[in-house]
Amino acid sequence: FEVPTRLNATPHPRSARYLFYDDVSASVGAGVAAGVARGRVFACWTELNTETDVYRVGSLLELVRVVATDLCLKQGKRVRIVVQGSMGSGVFQGLPLQLSGVRRLLDMMDWVDAAGGENLLGEWVKTGALDVDELAEGDDADVVIIIAPQNIVGHSIMPKLEAFVERCEAGNKQVVLLNDKLDDIPSSEGVMGVRGRQERRDYAATFKDLYHFRLVYKKPYFYPIYGAVRKAFGHPWQIYKRRKITQKTEEYVVCKTLEKQPNRDQLTDAIWRGK
Repeated sequence: FEVPTRLNATPHPRSARYLFYDDVSASVGAGVAAGVARGRVFACWTELNTETDVYRVGSLLELVRVVATDLCLKQGKRVRIVVQGSMGSGVFQGLPLQLSGVRRLLDMMDWVDAAGGENLLGEWVKTGALDVDELAEGDDADVVIIIAPQNIVGHSIMPKLEAFVERCEAGNKQVVLLNDKLDDIPSSEGVMGVRGRQERRDYAATFKDLYHFRLVYKKPYFYPIYGAVRKAFGHPWQIYKRRKITQKTEEYVVCKTLEKQPNRDQLTDAIWRGK
C-alpha cells in the first residue's frame, strides 16, 4: 500500500480519499468473507481525526458508503448501518458531537449504484439506531456496521452495545465497529469507575482488527507527520516512516513489520532511531 503524501493539506484530494476508502473496503470485505463475527476498523488519517479542527464528517460517511456498497455488490451482503442515539434524560441528555446529525445525513446520501443505477438504500442498505428493539425478528441484514460508538460523560455505551451485539450474533449477523471509542470516561456516581473496567476492556478486545491506519506525530502537536501505522486484514502491522525527498516532495516507506500492534517504544525505535 502506497500511503498518499501531503496529508496535512486538507481537504484531501479525491484520489487520496478513495485510495484509503478502497484499502479499508478490501480489508473489511476479506474479514467478512473469512467469517469474522466481531470486527473493528480504525481509520484515522487527517480528515478523520476528531482531535483536530479539520475533521470532516463527509469523509467518514463516504467511507461507510464505499464499504457498504462493496459488501452489497461484490458479496451479495445486506448491510445495516447504525448510529447511537442520545443518552441520558431531560437536561442531561446528550450525544457526542462527532455523531450529531449523522443519522439524518445517512438517509440523505446518494446510494445509487453507479454501474446499474439501482438505489441500494432500503433493499440492500438500511440505517437505524444502536437499539436492540430495532432488530426485529426476521431482520435480513447480514452485516451490521456501527459508526463510532462511544461513551460520554455520565453515560456508558457498553450496556447498549453488548445487548445489541448479542442480538446480532443470535441472528447470525456479523458486526463491524468503525472508529469506536470505548475507553472509560470516569464520571460522578461511580459511572465508568474502576469497578468493572477490566471486564469492559476485555469485552472491547473481543473485536478483531480488520483494518487500522493512523498517522504518527509528536503529541500534543499534529505537525509535522513523522510516519504512519497500518494493519490490513490477514497481514502484519506495518510502520511507515515519512521521508522528505525535496522541499515539496515526500514518501512513506515501510521501516518495520510486527505481528502485534506497535507500542510507543517500538514506534520511537523504528521511526526516530532506525532500529
